[in-house]
Amino acid sequence: MTFAIRGNGRASVSFTAPDGHHRRMVVSPPWSRTFTVNDGQKVDVNAHGTGSGELTCTLSVDGELVKSATSSGGSSTVDCGDSLGF
Repeated sequence: MTFAIRGNGRASVSFTAPDGHHRRMVVSPPWSRTFTVNDGQKVDVNAHGTGSGELTCTLSVDGELVKSATSSGGSSTVDCGDSLGF
């Protein structure tokens, strides 16, 4: 499973990894993180843009897009997880 953030400026990314640990970091898009997800594990990711423009997150499993969200404006926020379970 891979989630990716695209957009302008920097983004504050929060995610819960399959191991249940919550992480938060500031990144410069494009940014992505890949995990191995086993049955019964959950993932969640959201990002808040610090600049103007568009912010997009995508969640792909085995190379196929599962979810995508886009937001634009000065305080763009996207959510690409909703505690998806596998």
